[in-house]
Amino acid sequence: MPAFKYRIKGRVQGVGYRSFVARLARQYGVKGFVRNMPNGEVEIVAQASADTLKAFEKELENYSSNGAYVEAVEKEAADEEGFADFSIRF
Repeated sequence: MPAFKYRIKGRVQGVGYRSFVARLARQYGVKGFVRNMPNGEVEIVAQASADTLKAFEKELENYSSNGAYVEAVEKEAADEEGFADFSIRF
């Protein structure tokens, strides 16, 4: 299964974005993790079928809640794979 790394830019820290991503990943059956980055971005590593990741990506881009907003989503192939579940990393 493919795995991708996403960098989410915008106002995405301190607004529940990681929790949203974790719930969404579990809903879609995506494996991997989400974490805050020191530069204010959120990083997601996700593994699932191509169709599942396509739907997952659309949801990532459209998040808007608690004053949060997504300005951009950067995507690149990830070397990591074989996740057992989806987690929030600190």
